[in-house]
Amino acid sequence: MTAIEKKRLLRANASAFRRSLSASDYSRASSSVVRNLRDLQEVADARSVHTFLPMTAVAELDIEPLINDLLNRNVEVAVPVVTSFSKGTAPGSVAKGTAEGTKGKPRLKHCRLTPTTELRQNQWGIREPLECQPADVAGIDVIIVPALACDRRGFRLGFGFGYYDEILAESTAVAVCPCYDSLLHDSLPTEEHDRPVDIIVTESSILRPNSSESKL
Repeated sequence: MTAIEKKRLLRANASAFRRSLSASDYSRASSSVVRNLRDLQEVADARSVHTFLPMTAVAELDIEPLINDLLNRNVEVAVPVVTSFSKGTAPGSVAKGTAEGTKGKPRLKHCRLTPTTELRQNQWGIREPLECQPADVAGIDVIIVPALACDRRGFRLGFGFGYYDEILAESTAVAVCPCYDSLLHDSLPTEEHDRPVDIIVTESSILRPNSSESKL
């Protein structure tokens, strides 16, 4: 089985796990992950954070309380807006995605999020600012990256489109990935374009793959 085929199976399993969660299990898991994210010194010290807006309808860990914390502390928050939709199944379902994009053209733009930002859903069901106030992400302190699953080496499994791998390849920010305990693997199949994160946060642990500071 190729890495692509293994990833497809892992995506299906991760999506099935999310669908199996009760509302109370989802709420408890999200609350525990947010608590551990708040414990990160990198997050506490950050003056600028790039984050995803969670798709709660498909049980993506709900980090909205953390985002509200950041905004209340006057941290500059940026979120991505898709400008070029890659081919494949949309992120809200079991993805067969490819990393195809429009070569030479940015597939994302980055927009400031404020407490009054009006949001709308794009064609994949991801919330985005209705009007974009461009954000400078060159010097961002922390980037919070979504994933279907992670491994203990810091690699993450996304939906196969490669958007965040592109961001991570160019960013010097501390990359943090929230992940369910049940979707944390010892090792995931990887491809050349895959980029690891610095910190993985689950309900029960804070993992720093390249450090001895992991907390269980």
